[in-house]
Amino acid sequence: MNTLKECQNNTDKESRKAWILIIAFVLFLVLILTIGFSRYSMQIMPVTAILLGTYLYFKHPGMYIGFTFWMHFVSPGIQRFIDFKINSINHGYLTFTANSVTLISVFTLIQYSTQISYKELSPFLLTLSASFYSLFISLIKNPPQDFILIEQFSALVGPILFGLHIYLNWKRYATYKSVIETTIIWGSLVLGIYGIFQFIFAPSWDIHWLNSVEKWSYGLPEAFAIRIWSGTTDFQTFATTILIGLMILLYRFDWPLRIPTLSLTGLGLLLSQARAAWLCFFITLAIFLFRIKSRMKFRILAIILLLIIMTSVLILTNDVLYDKVASRLLSLFSYDDDISVNIRKDLYNTYFDSAISQFVGVGLAGSLDLGDFNIVDAPLFIYLFYFGWIGILPYVVGLLALVLKLCRSSPKDYLSLFSQAFVIGTISIIAFNNVLMATLGFYFWSFLTLGLASQRYFEIAETATSPHRRLQVIKN
Repeated sequence: MNTLKECQNNTDKESRKAWILIIAFVLFLVLILTIGFSRYSMQIMPVTAILLGTYLYFKHPGMYIGFTFWMHFVSPGIQRFIDFKINSINHGYLTFTANSVTLISVFTLIQYSTQISYKELSPFLLTLSASFYSLFISLIKNPPQDFILIEQFSALVGPILFGLHIYLNWKRYATYKSVIETTIIWGSLVLGIYGIFQFIFAPSWDIHWLNSVEKWSYGLPEAFAIRIWSGTTDFQTFATTILIGLMILLYRFDWPLRIPTLSLTGLGLLLSQARAAWLCFFITLAIFLFRIKSRMKFRILAIILLLIIMTSVLILTNDVLYDKVASRLLSLFSYDDDISVNIRKDLYNTYFDSAISQFVGVGLAGSLDLGDFNIVDAPLFIYLFYFGWIGILPYVVGLLALVLKLCRSSPKDYLSLFSQAFVIGTISIIAFNNVLMATLGFYFWSFLTLGLASQRYFEIAETATSPHRRLQVIKN
């Protein structure tokens, strides 16, 4: 008993130490954001985040998971504020902090490389080998002249390594589940509140960034005209974050601020005007509702009906919201005169032959001459140009093997069921958004592997013949 109490006391002390470091990190960021900046301020946040992330990874694995999600939520917004203060713009640094903290998970691959069979790791190794092939082609064809190659490679390989970290630590599934659900709900609330603030007041640092990138798709640099992205990289990423939070809140009836959070995040999702994310949400929701029991289904449908009524009243009684949201919703059913859809059609028609003929690929930092178009308007081209057919085939084979394994399983809890639905919903919009890289890729690989980890976790639990044996098996 004394030994057990000592272990518990040591755990509590370590947890308090971790929270002290996290609070110190937040206060330090607030300090550098308020009292002044130097030309080194862009390096301060990534370095301190990496140091803290490394400590949490080794000492508090659950906290590391939550901390990484928070970095994807808010670090791009903090970087915009820094850019505004020093009157600069550094596109490459926008996601560098989040990607760097994500890459800490590479230690898991190193740790388990000699303990796990090649057969079990092979799907991950195929996708990783394709990613390193793309890096190799980049170094040969387009030697890096700036930061862009490091940024793109970390955005590509980081989510895979983080997903592998979750999968190999399947014994911690219960901890990861609790941390991820709580983190995303709070993150959705914070991002939703700031997103609505951003829409109404158009903060000067966000206007500074929007004027710098000069992207008409992000809206106009003025109040009530922005397609909100909150603290994330862009409106699609914000909308995806919000839809994940919405889906988790739909089955988390024990959450104390459930209805206010659902209302704020639902409004934020609409104000993002991200139709691809809306489509992903509808598909994810439909699959989720189809798979759950009738009693739970009716409870969730009642909440959805209440949210629809509340948002409809708000939109119909506000001219600004009606102009922004209603027209965007109606465009889901009429594509003939839609600018975004027509741009994608022209892009695919114009550059299809060039993309399909990429046997070797041009690598991550390759120069893609697409005229007035942006490569993100046709994500399927990204993979063909980045990987070529040599790299795309092993990547797709590895990815499909994992997705099919997830889809063949029978979910044992709501989070694993959501993971299945979200992965399918995300794949359904792959022609519209680059869902396998950066933060969107981080979400995709996290929930793909979280669903796979739940399979292993519950399989072990079900094979145990007694509660004592079950606990013993999971701990081993």
